Amino acid sequence: MRRQIILLLAAGAFAIRFLIIRPRPDSILFWVIVGAGTACLLANAAIDRKAANRDIEKYRAWQSRFRELVDIDDLEDDGHLNEWFTDLEWEAIFEKLESMPKGSRSIRMAIEAVKPGIRNEN
Repeated sequence: MRRQIILLLAAGAFAIRFLIIRPRPDSILFWVIVGAGTACLLANAAIDRKAANRDIEKYRAWQSRFRELVDIDDLEDDGHLNEWFTDLEWEAIFEKLESMPKGSRSIRMAIEAVKPGIRNEN
């Protein structure tokens, strides 16, 4: 995040320099400023893409573990169930599911055991 802010600030600084100096398109300064600003924006996009890929992989791992452990899916999922709890809370929920007998693993019961009263909040 810090690196992204620095890159965006640098790109903004290059844009301001470009507007103030107004180099001619056939000058080296023109291409240095444009190239540096573009490089900053491309680096920022690459960081965003890596972060998005990490989030996708994290979600897929969560989803795989969820499907593996849950036998009774008695909770409505609006597509954001994985965002309801922190990683530590999900770990506790998964541990609770693992301790239940196979075939009767209820996600609602596991959540209620880890975080009582959650049904009233959602």
